[in-house]
Amino acid sequence: YRIFSRVNVESYTITGLPSATGFWTEELEQSDTPEVEQVVRDGQQYASAVVRRVALFPTGPGEKVLDPLTLEARVRVRRSRDLFGDALDPFSRLDPGGLFGSLIPVTVATRPVAIEVVEPPSAGRPAGFDGHVGPLTVSTSIDRTDVGANEAVTFTVTYAGSGNLRAIPAPPLEFPPELEVFPPEPRVEVGEGEESIRGTRSFDYVVIPRVAGEFELPGVETASYDPRRGTYTTSSAPPIPLPVSGGSGGPTLGGRIPSSVDAIREEIRFIHIGTPSFLRVGDSPFGGPAFWIVLILPMVAALMALGVRGHLERLDGDVAYARNRRAGRAAKKRLAGARAVADQDARAFYAEVSKALTGFIADKSNLAEAGLVRDELREIQQRRGLSEELLEEVLELLDECDRQRFAPGAGPAPDSTEILDRARRLMADLDRGLS
Repeated sequence: YRIFSRVNVESYTITGLPSATGFWTEELEQSDTPEVEQVVRDGQQYASAVVRRVALFPTGPGEKVLDPLTLEARVRVRRSRDLFGDALDPFSRLDPGGLFGSLIPVTVATRPVAIEVVEPPSAGRPAGFDGHVGPLTVSTSIDRTDVGANEAVTFTVTYAGSGNLRAIPAPPLEFPPELEVFPPEPRVEVGEGEESIRGTRSFDYVVIPRVAGEFELPGVETASYDPRRGTYTTSSAPPIPLPVSGGSGGPTLGGRIPSSVDAIREEIRFIHIGTPSFLRVGDSPFGGPAFWIVLILPMVAALMALGVRGHLERLDGDVAYARNRRAGRAAKKRLAGARAVADQDARAFYAEVSKALTGFIADKSNLAEAGLVRDELREIQQRRGLSEELLEEVLELLDECDRQRFAPGAGPAPDSTEILDRARRLMADLDRGLS
């Protein structure tokens, strides 16, 4: 996004970001002090500067519309000499002015941009193609070769290339049954190439062989479409042999077996040997527990009533407080709606889960839900001190929902229970960080 001006722009603020519906977005590095250059456009000379840089990756074919970006600039002007000016240029009606002019706000917006997204050709499409566009290679590695039984080894699958690397899913792998394999930990490192986003996406699997023997970690194959060449390419990594020695501990069970002492401690309780106290018939109840309960209970109830009243008054007068308090209830309602349609409409299910998560974050942060994009989420993470791991999990779930929403075909959501569990867990973690 560039700004073009024929007046002195003192400062500017981006007041509205495009929602970028139908796209994954990758924010690119942007200088805090953009470099201004002189350009000629439509026969007029302008000062121009880049105000925002973002890479867009469409999630499916068809016509996509990129909403306008809105920017408010403060410009220094004197008096307008031409009351009519150029109706298409909000700056043209303003005199360039001098040092003693006035600062006035001017709001400008980009035009909506229609983008026609075409599907990669079906001719020559490999069987393993999952939609990645851009050159891509795959490799595998292990962090150690000397492994004993019940010792952990990290098996890493790394994709390297260009395109929307964050959307690459974990590969479907089959490991020998003697190997205990934990869910992969994804990592991504991206940067700018000459004309594209380049980097790596890795998946780290912790593998624990439970018995000695000769094993083999699976090979990986991937396919991608290179739009520059107009061809499909494939890349593969061969299996990795994994010899496992006997180790020192032998086969182990996954859980902890309590000792007999632990079991006895849990099943047997000590006999109460203290002398009980009794109240004689006719003794005064004043001073006893019942007396104090009856005495204190009304005061506690009055304090609770005052607290409830203050809470209700604040809900009516403080919008941020009200949104924060009601965020969880609204999110649960949306997740319930998602669960209700999971067996009939996968797209509606993923849309509701995405709205529940973004709406929860927006309510907790008192921001507009519409247009809550990746850079705003990162700003929230940095401002509120959320962990980078939590942010990555949130972005991965939102990306997965977007991918499934725009995937071809219809029907039930196959992994609805897992998606709902992930959304609830992330909301619980976010609630602790954003409250």
